[in-house]
Amino acid sequence: MGKPTIDQILVGLKNEVMLGRAYLTIANGLRDADAVVFKSSPTFFGLAFEASLQMSQMYAAKLYDKTSKAVTVKSLLDRAKLESATFKHGTPEQVSLAVKDAEKRIAGLQDILVSVQKRRNEAIAHLDPGTVVDPAGSRKSRQAYDSRPQKSVRRDQCCCQWGYASLARYVCIPGVYRK
Repeated sequence: MGKPTIDQILVGLKNEVMLGRAYLTIANGLRDADAVVFKSSPTFFGLAFEASLQMSQMYAAKLYDKTSKAVTVKSLLDRAKLESATFKHGTPEQVSLAVKDAEKRIAGLQDILVSVQKRRNEAIAHLDPGTVVDPAGSRKSRQAYDSRPQKSVRRDQCCCQWGYASLARYVCIPGVYRK
């Protein structure tokens, strides 16, 4: 199996974004559901809400995964650098500038991306032993790890009024959602 083309990478990443946005839209819809409806089956709606948030975070994490052979935003940028002369609507210099601009933007997101990856690795994709042994301590650890100011709200007032592009700014802790 060969390496994917730049067009194949774009299609794959667009699909990942589409699915992540779909899960986020579901979470937003559940968050905005009438309280009477939500209270009719709080376990179902609560779990569906939590699962939708977790899946949207998983898709965000996949876009910036550090696994060597994963198709990510970085692999798209790397391929664009290699194929800068093949773009129909930009000179190699313009493509190079666009790649550098994207790399700067991604560098500015590193704290956010680290928080999302930590959440993914400790609670979503894997069950970290520290989380099992001391769930409260794990929550405190995640809060300390993420030094941004926190705003905690009740589960039914989730702070998820954001677009998928800024999803990584929000890291969900069971029972408390942080902004």
